[in-house]
Amino acid sequence: MNNWFFIGMALFLLGQITRAVRWQILLPENTQHKKRHLLLYASIGSLLNTVLPLRMGDLVRASLLSKGVSDVRFSTSLTSILIERMTDGIFIVITIILINFLYPEIGLPIALWMLLIPGLIVGTWALVSYSNIFKKLIFVFSSFWNAVIQISILDFFWTLSLQIKHKRFLSLHYLILSVLMWGCYFWSYACFAFTFPQLLPVEIFKLFHSENLEGSITTAFEAGLSPEIILGFTLFLLTPILFALLYSALTKLGSSEQNSKGFLRSFSYNLSLSPLGLPSSFSGKGAYSNFLHSHFASSVDLLSKLGNQGFEDCKISRVFQGGSGAITAVIEKSEGLSIRKVSNLSEALKLEEQYLWLQAASKNGLPAAKAFGFVRGPNFCFYEMPYILGSLDMYEWIHAVSLESSCKALQNLIEVISQHHERNSKKLLDLNALDHY
Repeated sequence: MNNWFFIGMALFLLGQITRAVRWQILLPENTQHKKRHLLLYASIGSLLNTVLPLRMGDLVRASLLSKGVSDVRFSTSLTSILIERMTDGIFIVITIILINFLYPEIGLPIALWMLLIPGLIVGTWALVSYSNIFKKLIFVFSSFWNAVIQISILDFFWTLSLQIKHKRFLSLHYLILSVLMWGCYFWSYACFAFTFPQLLPVEIFKLFHSENLEGSITTAFEAGLSPEIILGFTLFLLTPILFALLYSALTKLGSSEQNSKGFLRSFSYNLSLSPLGLPSSFSGKGAYSNFLHSHFASSVDLLSKLGNQGFEDCKISRVFQGGSGAITAVIEKSEGLSIRKVSNLSEALKLEEQYLWLQAASKNGLPAAKAFGFVRGPNFCFYEMPYILGSLDMYEWIHAVSLESSCKALQNLIEVISQHHERNSKKLLDLNALDHY
């Protein structure tokens, strides 16, 4: 081992750190993951990919993240890795074409899976987004399984379509990190070549990016590479794992984070050129489950439409039951919780009349909900009401209590409204009397 080898290890480590920072762009906002954990999971996945077939290390990596971070679902973790593989495959193919054009004597191969993955992912997104037949086929297939597996299948395809829809992988932040990451990788491969000059560039590329899906180390043994080369390759892959574990241990002691103010954190913040995270409309499991069933069954109900088009400025915590043509939901925004009532444009006039009546009733002393923020969008309209702690859904409550309690509650409501009208009627009679005189 010479100095080039250790320089290459450092560059490979820097590439893996950049991958961890880039990975968080494809994960939801406000998740409790730490960058050292992302580095550890990504590095473990890369190491396992060299020994496991079909790149099963990526599944382990997705599982590690979903189990290690409570608010990242497995579907979100897995689809983020698929998007990574899609963009990496495109980047590598473009790079190989340029190298072969400039230096045809090198003859770097293009692995078939690097071409297939982007096509499969984009094709799946197009079918999920625009083909009702494909969505129904997914729904029928998922219905063969129990409820948990069914939701997991539907969740995976919906999350994948969201990843493509919001195009985080096309952000300037993501692209800069990708160029930096692959620059570090290719220079580390060059240092590896300087360390082992008996290897051709093609052999080094196959070692780090196997043409087949059997695993790089398996391929290396089959190719008859020396134990020294395989050991050096393994050390490259182990370096990020050891660094992540060491950094985590030092951070727990408090000295590293206090003195350095977080190397990974500062590295990320300096390169944060765009907001991070994947928008998600639902935080409540019940509402999200109902939406998935509606969406993949190709339902035309309002919840299915809104999951695709609305609620971009908030998250849906819960959808209330009701008999009208509108949806009433508890939503989360940065300023807190509120109630939003949404309808199609065909019901816009009715919803606006309701909104104006609530405003007038509140001003006239009737104990009605305060309504604010009426918005008429391109496909739907809505207004909002404050969320009052301890309030109950009238529809659920009145169907859950005894008949006697329901009748009493409705009677009290009618009495309040009657008293309001009596007061207003008396005011009108007094005004008419004054006009008469």
